[in-house]
Amino acid sequence: GKIEQPDQEAWWLLEALFKSPRSRLMCEARLPFSESQQEKIDQWIHERVDEKKPLQYIIGYVPFCGISVLVRPPILIPRPETEEWTASLIKELRVVQMPQMKILDLCCGSGCIGLALADAFPDARVVGVDLNPEAVALACENRDRLGIANAFFVQEDLNVFLDSVPEKFDLVVSNPPYIADSELCMLPEGVVKWEDHKALFAPDRGLAFYKDIAQKIRRVLAGKSAIGVPEVCLEIGRLQGKEVTEIISKCGFYGIVVHKDASGQDRCVHAKLNY
Repeated sequence: GKIEQPDQEAWWLLEALFKSPRSRLMCEARLPFSESQQEKIDQWIHERVDEKKPLQYIIGYVPFCGISVLVRPPILIPRPETEEWTASLIKELRVVQMPQMKILDLCCGSGCIGLALADAFPDARVVGVDLNPEAVALACENRDRLGIANAFFVQEDLNVFLDSVPEKFDLVVSNPPYIADSELCMLPEGVVKWEDHKALFAPDRGLAFYKDIAQKIRRVLAGKSAIGVPEVCLEIGRLQGKEVTEIISKCGFYGIVVHKDASGQDRCVHAKLNY
């Protein structure tokens, strides 16, 4: 497949190569490449064009809610849509100022959501869980590099964790795998080739994780979140709003709101739990 924004991507590569913003690079009459820089940019272009390697993996990081998150294959690359709902959740939580929140981030991947929340609320305790040891290692690396002392990451199966953790949380966030196997052919080649399929695809037409979370989450929620603040925020696929709403309402959730992303697609479900 062709590259969607070749000009924009070329600038991002140059910014990464020269460690300088585009505005400054544009002021140069010509960019002096050293031999090693020339080799590096040639290598990057080969990886991007011939190997379809996602740009974020080439550059090695993604800006996310004001923090810089390291990314490397095959851990899921944080998406702008995820950043969007995380930023709006942070805004919501700032308004109510819940002291010493305890937040659980399920299927945490690179740690982007949990780390953004931990960074925004230094007195909160954030625990991220992922099955993939490589994801947990990357999340820990991100935490240490950013100096975020109030985030903790655990390598565990989601169901095992929810069945056994003795701790209670005020808020559970998750961007679980939610793509149906049948949609594989609709994904860009670079995504299919480079990103962890276990972080992308879920059984049961992409709905399996929502069912597990909805059924198991009651025992980890503290049940004392502020008025109007969700206890659960789940990222969803663009056609899953109705089905995820049905799944979680059957498990005792109420006040369910499906939020749309900037392109008008269903993207995130907020809900509270009846105790």
